[in-house]
Amino acid sequence: MKEKVLEQNATYQEYKLARDSMQLLNARVIRCDAERGTTGKISASDIGVGLQVKKKHQWNDDTTAEGYLLADIIFGSRVNKNAFILKARLEIQGVFKMKEAMGNKEEMNKRLTLQIVPQLLPYARGAAMTIAALMGVAVPYELIPTMDILKSIRENRNHD
Repeated sequence: MKEKVLEQNATYQEYKLARDSMQLLNARVIRCDAERGTTGKISASDIGVGLQVKKKHQWNDDTTAEGYLLADIIFGSRVNKNAFILKARLEIQGVFKMKEAMGNKEEMNKRLTLQIVPQLLPYARGAAMTIAALMGVAVPYELIPTMDILKSIRENRNHD
């Protein structure tokens, strides 16, 4: 009975769509550069985050690809744009696998490109917070945004 209820649940169906389209097999930080800035000169309530991401990918075969997320993260002052407590540039590599080859490279590239940021951003987020802790920089964890993958699927479904 419980399985039948799950099968009828719209969120569960969207999760199945996300799960079946493209799988992240593994991810790792392949490059990291961090710089500690001014400490003690920015109040906790004044700390903001700047986040810029770039992505790229390459196919290894008909179903497996490497996706890369380059994330520039700056924890700095909301008032003084030159003051920061931590800058980090991270490159995250993810290995993705499609359930089956599609034959349509354009559609495969589109699906992969849509997955890179939501799947790899949590790794960049975790790495930045670990680096901040190791460098003795107190940064509120919630400053780096999270991604709701199901919400992203719902919004992007209308653009197909």
